[in-house]
Amino acid sequence: MESIDVVTLSKGNSMAVIDIQNGAKLKLLVLTDPKTKKTHTIVDDKTTTENYRRGGSFFLYPWVGRLRSDELDLKDKKLKIDPPIRDPNGYPIHGFYTKSRRKIIQKAENILELAPADDYKPYDEYFPNFVEKFILEEDRLHIDNIFEGDKTKKYPLYFAYGYHPYFGFDGKKVNDLILRTNLHQIVELDSKTLLPKIEDGKLVLDKVESIINEKEPIKEADLNHLFFFDENKAKDEPWFQLIDPEEKVGVEIASNISNGRKNVDLVYWQIFTPPDRKTVAIEPMTSPADSFNIEFPKHNVVMKDEDDFKEGNFEIRLINV
Repeated sequence: MESIDVVTLSKGNSMAVIDIQNGAKLKLLVLTDPKTKKTHTIVDDKTTTENYRRGGSFFLYPWVGRLRSDELDLKDKKLKIDPPIRDPNGYPIHGFYTKSRRKIIQKAENILELAPADDYKPYDEYFPNFVEKFILEEDRLHIDNIFEGDKTKKYPLYFAYGYHPYFGFDGKKVNDLILRTNLHQIVELDSKTLLPKIEDGKLVLDKVESIINEKEPIKEADLNHLFFFDENKAKDEPWFQLIDPEEKVGVEIASNISNGRKNVDLVYWQIFTPPDRKTVAIEPMTSPADSFNIEFPKHNVVMKDEDDFKEGNFEIRLINV
């Protein structure tokens, strides 16, 4: 399944399908268990172009989640934006690039490197250039994001980024799967706006134990929470696992995979269960929603000059439990 619009990566029996005309959406991901050699479908997005957001699996940039206004605080400037999409409350949501075209920088059998199309780079002087790199192995998909500046930018640059994948496991209802994580806290959200709650200008945090039962299937739990990984209290990488307790196999999403150039941390994770209960959104992000208006620039990534360089990454991989 490959055309000008869609690129298919393959490695053995594993496959990743990426829609480069619509936000580089991950439309299909099939991975192979190295232990049993059985394939498992992790992402299977059947949404059309008209309702593409319902299928998730797109890039969030230069902000994540919602903004409480059409203005971004850039420290010495207020940038008024015209967002391409808004949520039902009218808030700008998910950034500029969720549906825009990409151009191919590099392509091999199991590797794809993309950049935004030349004809769509809104407010380009205020945000870094970015590249998305997908590397498929039989049991995992690695997604790398590279951010660079140039002489046309107005430094310093501030941004947030993340991904919005919808995960399942072989078409099973998420009610029958177990959700586990090593994240330590949740950021409390306003139940109506889904924006982070703020007290004295700071995020309001609570313990994860009050949300997830890691020994039981999700069942009817209504998950719509923002989790936080405190790097000062942990030695390993942040991860979530979605496990099939019958087959004792699952999918793990882990960020900050060690490499020589890694320097952007995905420490905020948004979890959401759509009404059909066929998938669960597990979204690794650098920042909370509305990060331009909360203790700015504490929750944003900063690039100081044209020689600065940022990179972040995460993996989607099969695990046996």
